[in-house]
Amino acid sequence: MHQKALELLDSLNDADRRTVSAFFEKYYPTKREHYWSITKLFCHAMYVPMFLQIGKKYFPKLIYVDTHSGPGLAKIGAGEDEIVLGSPLIALYWPNIVASQEDLPQFRNIINGFDELYFIDINPRNIDILERFIDDANLGKVHTYKSDVNKVLPHIDLDERTLIYMFIDPYGDLNSQLSYDALNSFLREKRADIMMAVFTANIARGLSVISDKYDLVENVEKLFGKGFCNSSCLSAANLCTVGTKKVNDVLEAYRCALKSLGYHRIETIPIRFERGILYYLILAVRGGSGTWVDGYIRYIIEKAPLDKYDVLKRLWLHVYKKQRSLFEFLNLGK
Repeated sequence: MHQKALELLDSLNDADRRTVSAFFEKYYPTKREHYWSITKLFCHAMYVPMFLQIGKKYFPKLIYVDTHSGPGLAKIGAGEDEIVLGSPLIALYWPNIVASQEDLPQFRNIINGFDELYFIDINPRNIDILERFIDDANLGKVHTYKSDVNKVLPHIDLDERTLIYMFIDPYGDLNSQLSYDALNSFLREKRADIMMAVFTANIARGLSVISDKYDLVENVEKLFGKGFCNSSCLSAANLCTVGTKKVNDVLEAYRCALKSLGYHRIETIPIRFERGILYYLILAVRGGSGTWVDGYIRYIIEKAPLDKYDVLKRLWLHVYKKQRSLFEFLNLGK
């Protein structure tokens, strides 16, 4: 993902490269670390090939929807080129990369990737940057939207026979979250797997500062559905009462909301940074009773450095060639 990101950046003309550099300088401060993003993008990247491989057996068309696509590249560290593919470009280019590996013959049938991809972002500059990274060969199957996902998503009309993979990665504030009504409207009579980043701490803080009871209920039910405050969900009473909200209550509310949308298999993956859990990824699958979900979760637990942020950082720095490997260190002076 790092190499492909550099290739895409190098493919731009000088004017476009200056535009991209200026964008990252303004919106993604280079002095901050974002190494935790690797875990999220790793989980996403590992899900895509499996989704495509299984989906092609049973569905005539496979669709990808990215609700908060961003500019297509993700800044990881302080260096100008410490970048990897962001979620939309992983969905676009990763299947071909995986299918082209000689030691992965089982994935050769996914080389063409998704049949259609929908990239949505409320920031028009994000989409402007993202469109620069879409090559001519893929232009026909990519649809981009410069608008609020809550306004766009209900109006994306897809064939009921398609299988959809949704990647939902909102920004931290309450206003950027995907509403229950928009998601429910889009999912009606459709089959979709969902990977969702849930910024539990940000949402809990946002709801905690609302002092008006009616305003609080309106915001909570925008996230979790009309009537949630009177539902049997264990976290409903706490979230709908003025006062401090807990992270676990927010996470439980999302589980309840997804269950009400017909999702029977719901898994949570913690995304950690230096001081603990930053947010969670939720994987929701309606037909997830099969062993393939178990295999995916087991793979993520074994392969992704979920517990140690410093391990994740060292792995990245080794790939980025800023830090010598242990082998090189032990052989120093020989």
